[in-house]
Amino acid sequence: KAINFGLIYGMSVFGLAKQIGVERTTAQVYMDAYFTKYPNVLDYMNHTRTMAHKQGYVETLFGRRLYVPDIRSKNMMQRKAAERAAINAPMQGTAADIIKLAMIQIDDWINMSGMDVKMIMQVHDEL
Repeated sequence: KAINFGLIYGMSVFGLAKQIGVERTTAQVYMDAYFTKYPNVLDYMNHTRTMAHKQGYVETLFGRRLYVPDIRSKNMMQRKAAERAAINAPMQGTAADIIKLAMIQIDDWINMSGMDVKMIMQVHDEL
């Protein structure tokens, strides 16, 4: 789990080693094995990073643009943070789009049903 989610969020070999309590060389072996087994993940990450640099934004599956202004920063730390955000944003943004669409549908259903209930909160993927 640490590898699967950590790599998508841009975790480094050092970060992975620290999180799972292994040497950096072992963490590198794990990362290499992951990308060998799932090459499309690395392709996605590289493609998304490239598109973010070209366009200055990435998109959710619904086409909503998520701008990453620091993607062209001269400051390497800011640029790397923007790259990590760009890689993560389409997934998290699409999940946010889906929950918002669900909220609209549920609100419509509540109003049509005549029930005396209110949607009061949304937390992550729960209403």
